[in-house]
Amino acid sequence: MKMTLRKLSKLITKIDQEMVDTKRQILNNVSRSIFVHDASSTVISNLDDAHDKFTTSMDKFITLSEIRFSLRKLLGQMNSTYTINDMVTELRGIDFQRSIIAPYIKMDDFRLSDGEIVLRLGALKEIDKNTTERYNQNGSKETFNVVTLEDVQNYKVLDKFLRDRAEEIQDKLEATNSTAVAEIGTLITKKLAELGII
Repeated sequence: MKMTLRKLSKLITKIDQEMVDTKRQILNNVSRSIFVHDASSTVISNLDDAHDKFTTSMDKFITLSEIRFSLRKLLGQMNSTYTINDMVTELRGIDFQRSIIAPYIKMDDFRLSDGEIVLRLGALKEIDKNTTERYNQNGSKETFNVVTLEDVQNYKVLDKFLRDRAEEIQDKLEATNSTAVAEIGTLITKKLAELGII
């Protein structure tokens, strides 16, 4: 059976959900509460019933996990063949870079010119002079922004480039996932059909 990578990924997700449900069935049947005053034959029948449900669910879970492993392996191979892993890695790198520069793109308080810094320091020294002499301190501190308007403009250009590149990669990724086809073996297809998944 052939299917696109997108459909294969959805199938794996469906198997994951089926495994969660099957695991719940396993846990529900691993033990059984009985009334001690029930007839021995009823107790044995209830335990046999629980055992049958337990083993059926366990067999199903094992089969699903084997199928899931095979399909994940196939998807991984296909992702490698079509460089999907590389595209996803690049997208993550772009997201990381954009997250670093994002706060600086929005800045509106930039580094003062050298002349403005000298004037500001002079004013601050004059205000601070009386305080430091009176209390015998080293003086107060002032914080100055070091990011320039040019820095912000450069980061905006870089962000636009990164955003455009991410969009280009995302388009290529979506096209690849929609058109690349994986071949699922007959045995797996048959097992999935028997389990009612496809």
